[in-house]
Amino acid sequence: MTTVNGRPTINHDWDTEYLKQRKNRLTDSVDEYLQDSDTSILAFYNDLKDVIEELITYHKQNKEKAEGALQLILGHRPVTIDPKAWEEIYYPEETEKECPPGTIRINGECADL
Repeated sequence: MTTVNGRPTINHDWDTEYLKQRKNRLTDSVDEYLQDSDTSILAFYNDLKDVIEELITYHKQNKEKAEGALQLILGHRPVTIDPKAWEEIYYPEETEKECPPGTIRINGECADL
């Protein structure tokens, strides 16, 4: 069977091919440890354990980084303004400073009695 351009149709199960190649890569790595007469099975075990622990750490760090990026995208940014200043900007009528003794507030200003 050919395509409209006359090229042969390639019917191949790429998922199965990937799984087979991945297993072959693992086989090669294990075989390298087992065929090396200077390497003990304990070294193989320790290296395998170390690699898995490193992957866990790597993915944990990237997960935290990705979560932080998502929080920024969603608008959760650190606020660097002083809370008191925030109140003065958005609620000035509630944060008017008290007038000194012997004065009274008139039209937002402190005036002598």
